[in-house]
Amino acid sequence: ETSYQAPLLLAGIEVQRNNADAAVTAYRAAADDAPTAAKAAEALWLLAEASNDDEIASGALATLVANYPITGRALEALDDPRVVNNPEITPIQRATVYLNHRENEDATDAFEAIVDTGGPEDVALAQYNLGILSERTEDWQAAIGYYDAAIAAVAPGESDNLRAQASWDKGTVLELLGLTSDAITAYAAVSDFSSSAERAPEGLFRAGYLSYIIGRSDDSFVYWNRYLNVAQAAEDIARGDYWLAEASLAIGDTDSAATYLAAAANADQLDYYGMRAAARLTGETALPDASEVTPQEPDWNRYEVWLAGWAGPEDEAATAARNALFAGDSWRGAIDLYEAGLADSADAQFSALLADNASDAWLTYRLIRAISEYHRPWITSPAASGLLGEPDAPPEALQLMYPLEYWALVRKEAAANGFSPLLLLALIRQESLYDPGAVSSANALGLTQVVPSTAKGIARDLGVEDFKESDLLTAKTSLQFGAYYLGTTLIGFGGALPPTVAGYNAGPGTSGAWWEDASLDPDLFLESVPYAETRLFVEVVQ
Repeated sequence: ETSYQAPLLLAGIEVQRNNADAAVTAYRAAADDAPTAAKAAEALWLLAEASNDDEIASGALATLVANYPITGRALEALDDPRVVNNPEITPIQRATVYLNHRENEDATDAFEAIVDTGGPEDVALAQYNLGILSERTEDWQAAIGYYDAAIAAVAPGESDNLRAQASWDKGTVLELLGLTSDAITAYAAVSDFSSSAERAPEGLFRAGYLSYIIGRSDDSFVYWNRYLNVAQAAEDIARGDYWLAEASLAIGDTDSAATYLAAAANADQLDYYGMRAAARLTGETALPDASEVTPQEPDWNRYEVWLAGWAGPEDEAATAARNALFAGDSWRGAIDLYEAGLADSADAQFSALLADNASDAWLTYRLIRAISEYHRPWITSPAASGLLGEPDAPPEALQLMYPLEYWALVRKEAAANGFSPLLLLALIRQESLYDPGAVSSANALGLTQVVPSTAKGIARDLGVEDFKESDLLTAKTSLQFGAYYLGTTLIGFGGALPPTVAGYNAGPGTSGAWWEDASLDPDLFLESVPYAETRLFVEVVQ
């Protein structure tokens, strides 16, 4: 940030001095070191404004259009007379800016012109984007046609990632139209076009899932086994094994189902599917009721035995390193900053200590425990996730990630609304990472990320007088309002946890439709959630 702000300020000074060349140099340095696309685009725009040389200005604007098409300045740049006929800006780049800014008619005209006159790769990309534009107007058949055209536009082996993405998008449209068999074919083809494509693993999973839904279990086995061959993350492997167990049960093969469930449980013990598999192996087929889960007293000796099992013992050398760390200037300085009321500076120092010692499991653990005494869960909780990579983690590993912060308030509000306090803790960790001052891009505020418009209705329901928007940035009000909203949503769904959690993130109406489509099955429901953010929210919170 400093390397961006300093040249930006210098450039402004040079503009005031009418020193255009120096201003251009400083703005270019700011653009090179900008932390975001919007700031880089702004620096390039200011460069063009400051320059007395139309060629330099045109070049800066061309770079802006090419590299930062999603920014508002890119759209403005297209209307600048210095770039209207600039050959550095390609037809694809111009069309992409229109696409990103939902200038749909201009984008359609631009991409259609490319189809008529462009080279093979540009034509394929134009056809693909015309598919996106057709989806925006809900012209589904046209979208399918354009995606097919994009796939066929170049010879096999070229533009494979584009062909893979087009096949994925075609699959989503076919699924939306209820053409399930065709959707399965399109999803499976994603990995055939490019095994390294971003959507390749998910395409195989989706092909298996839809096959399972329509009763083609044999096909599910094929696709899900292919999925496991490309899955890398432990949670993805657990997901694949879990659904292979479901496919096995669908054909009456209980022995194979048990084997797959065991594999899922071992793949990732702290993932949704890993935990679901472990529970089902013990005969627990239903999710726990929202009020049933209660915290256990941590047994840190048990945790330390587990830690020693994979990180080695905290021997004499490790103990000496720990003593040196907590006697050192960095730790003592962080505490001094905290006690002086300079919480932000103390947090920066705490974070730096954790980052500097991240490769040492014992020092990380000791730092997390020590920093926890100062109630900085937004610092300690993410650091604790780095200690979860080994198997057979005890409950204390999760308690480091989900510390019992705001416990008196959490317990009170959860009890008042009929659910476990751990559910409320899980929600605030995912929503705000325990930060009472958190503000989202959608202006959701506080620990439970309630938007002001919703909060006003909650205040009326609860009889809270003189409610102010800023009250949501206090732990007391945020927990009270968030717990009430969660509790009323839970009642609306008859106590069912999956649609309740999803409803908190995506809205109860939307969640209710997914819940009905999944026939009230929690696993089918999770896979029916189309939004990645909501799906992750459900997995992590419940």
